Amino acid sequence: MDHKNFKRGFLSKFSWYWGIVVGLFASSLLVFAAVNIITFSPDTPISSSEVNQNFSNLKQKIDEVSYSVVVGLGIDQVVSSNEVVQLNTVIRDDAPGAFNPGTYRFTVPTGESGFYTFYFKSRSDISDPNYVYLKVNGNQVGSLGSTSTDVFSGTHTVYLNDNDFAEVYLDAIMYGTTTIYAADTVLLIKREAKL
Repeated sequence: MDHKNFKRGFLSKFSWYWGIVVGLFASSLLVFAAVNIITFSPDTPISSSEVNQNFSNLKQKIDEVSYSVVVGLGIDQVVSSNEVVQLNTVIRDDAPGAFNPGTYRFTVPTGESGFYTFYFKSRSDISDPNYVYLKVNGNQVGSLGSTSTDVFSGTHTVYLNDNDFAEVYLDAIMYGTTTIYAADTVLLIKREAKL
């Protein structure tokens, strides 16, 4: 067996497979959003600055199409059934002003419609059923978790249009009120894709 020919054939096939993988990845990014990519021709040298510029352009486009907002509670809160959870402390805001701590609402900025995922985690003082729901424009669209223990968490992904607003509220089924602990409560809102 000729090891030199085997090695040459294997590496050319290996490179070809990796070329397809990288090509599919790059083309999916290009389909997702127009990115200024420096293209390279066969048998011509490329510079590190051109490669770095491509990575910089990709990072910039990813930053444009994805952002997150993280909010929590300033202090422990007593919540009744069907009451909005008063998330009033902005921890991180990649879309300044999108979350209003005065109204406890997240509003989609103009030009930012797309798929959003809401991640919620909390702890309450009871271990009987509590349900946390997501409302969009005042209408319930999904659950962010329920519990038979004192800690609960969940996620819900929904398409939101410009200026839609979303709120998290709690339904304390078994009790009139529930205390939610600030130290263990957080809501992450992440835009997954801008459309």
